[in-house]
Amino acid sequence: MIDESIYQLEQEILPHKAANAKLMIQQKEGVDFPEFKNDIEMRLYISSLKDSSYVEQHLVNIIY
Repeated sequence: MIDESIYQLEQEILPHKAANAKLMIQQKEGVDFPEFKNDIEMRLYISSLKDSSYVEQHLVNIIY
C-alpha cells in the first residue's frame, strides 16, 4: 500500500459525466519512496464540494 502522503489526485467531475485525472506520486522528506516493480494499491477518497460530510473510500489496484 502506498503511503497516502506521497500521492495526490484532484479532479472536479460533474454528476453523470466522466473526466480524466492525473495521479501524481512525489517523494516527500521523511517518507520511504516505494519501488514500483509491481502493481500499485492505494485508497481513493471521493468527496463532495457541496456537502463536506459526504466522503467515500475505495481500495484501488493499478495493474501494470
